[in-house]
Amino acid sequence: MLERIWIGLPGALSALDDEAAGTILQSLNNVQNSLNILNQDDLNQEWYQLLQKLIQNNQIHALIQGWFTRILFEKHIFDHLELKRLARLALSPANPASQAAAWITGMVTGTSTWLIHQDNFWHAMDEWLIELNPQTFIEMLPLLRRAFASFSFTERRKMADKIKVLHNIPQDSGATSPIGENIHEARANLVLPLLADLLGIKQQTKPQLPQGA
Repeated sequence: MLERIWIGLPGALSALDDEAAGTILQSLNNVQNSLNILNQDDLNQEWYQLLQKLIQNNQIHALIQGWFTRILFEKHIFDHLELKRLARLALSPANPASQAAAWITGMVTGTSTWLIHQDNFWHAMDEWLIELNPQTFIEMLPLLRRAFASFSFTERRKMADKIKVLHNIPQDSGATSPIGENIHEARANLVLPLLADLLGIKQQTKPQLPQGA
């Protein structure tokens, strides 16, 4: 059965619309859960090698690409620098906002414990939100809220606590990206309430721009 999946998966992932991508993602989660139960090194190796090949295909739906990224990082196939690189590519202003939102949805699919500690992901998401114009942000907010809706209030509370101290957490060294260059720190802080709102958590106070900013 698994060998048939290996062979058929590349073709099954081509030209997916949003609804089909969501259906495929559920099937991929089932495959991953089965592999976790079997816990056979040879099968795991074949699976992760396949995902590494597929993640290089830009024609695959962003929802699936985000999920691939999460699995490969969670299983220590990718290191934190590769996560940072892929997140910034996926959340680049050059990409449609709906595509970036789909990548985030795939990336956050799964348990929250792992996600909360991925500082590079939160930094990349913070910088992506900074680049959105107000109208695009309003359009994307329902999609982004839906991405985090499966988490409990307690889980979202922990994510909000992460967001509150986000700019006190240094980003890891590695390849730089133009997304994060020349960002006005005070203006960047304005995104934090938006991130908290996205999670359905209200912050106590909202940062204000200094005069003349």
